Amino acid sequence: MRYLFSRRGNFFQFRPEKTKNSSRFFSLIGFISALLIALILGVVFYFDFFYTFREKITDKLFLASEPKSPIVIIAIDNQSIQAFNQWPFDREIHAQIIDKLNQGQAALIGYDVNFAQPSQSQADQALKNSIERAGNVFLPLQVHYYLEQGQIKLKNLIKPMPDFIESAQGLGLANVHPDFDGVIRRAPLFINSFRENYYSLPWLLAQHFQSKQPDSNLIKPRANTSNYNSLFRINYVGPPGAFKNISAKNLLQANFDPEVLKNQIVLVGSTAADLNDEYMTPVSNGKPMSGVEILANQLATILNANYLSTVSKPEQILIFLLLGLLVAVLFTRLSLFGAILGSISVFGIYVIFALVLFDHGLILDLLFPLLLISLLIFLL
Repeated sequence: MRYLFSRRGNFFQFRPEKTKNSSRFFSLIGFISALLIALILGVVFYFDFFYTFREKITDKLFLASEPKSPIVIIAIDNQSIQAFNQWPFDREIHAQIIDKLNQGQAALIGYDVNFAQPSQSQADQALKNSIERAGNVFLPLQVHYYLEQGQIKLKNLIKPMPDFIESAQGLGLANVHPDFDGVIRRAPLFINSFRENYYSLPWLLAQHFQSKQPDSNLIKPRANTSNYNSLFRINYVGPPGAFKNISAKNLLQANFDPEVLKNQIVLVGSTAADLNDEYMTPVSNGKPMSGVEILANQLATILNANYLSTVSKPEQILIFLLLGLLVAVLFTRLSLFGAILGSISVFGIYVIFALVLFDHGLILDLLFPLLLISLLIFLL
């Protein structure tokens, strides 16, 4: 590197002359710095730092849409509880609900109410008879489980009474499992315990429904749809209330037209806030969603094969490296203002790309690219 004299006022100063070699040197330093920062962030990303914050950013990618699946919810809401003046309902009321759904030729009935303990023998017999007559009723399994080293471990299992098990078409998991921040993002497809698979209620309903459809194959979630082996990420249709909802009280009125239920998959469950079966979801916007509607979203995800899978960690880290190199190129080729503007544009294009991929079922991380580009702008 050569030095030139320059005169400023009455003083002479030395200043370096820009040469091709110096330009290459600074470019090399920029590239190495960008790669190092990208690698450091990649390591932090790999070990799931800021996991909850990253999930909350991903939650913002959900956009409301019209349900495309034939799903109807029969809501045990506040109106119904007031009308029948009791909770739990007399099981003869549940028998009447199933009879009405059978009369309307519902394709399948999924019940999100557990009948684990006996009640009055006459009411239990009436419910058993209604389940047998319908021949398409699936009852819930209430499972308490926990995650250990990424694996689901069964804690205990609550089944319906043996008479109801005998009459039902099948039994399925109806539990939800919140993330660390209390938000329901994933659900078990099945839980394996003592060499037996307990499948989810939505999966069983989808399996039986599509088995009756011509040229229809049920698609299972891909292996990378979740960090956990048998949990899949729910692709929510929209905020609470997105699915067709009929009050149990209105269903049992004499003037109700059961034809609206024909060939529909009907889910029966609580939507009353006082029954404490509501949870926060990525699409809640501050309003919790009932457990039965979360089941409906699971069912819609499976029926439509709208599974969401995350980009693998090595692939995402490679994307970090490429973004870092691209920003480094901008800072070596453009003015400071142009490089900053270009870097912001790169992130904007990345966000648009992430939205497009999300719509096609693939999730890109948004937090770490933002951190990467911000750090590079500050340091370079």
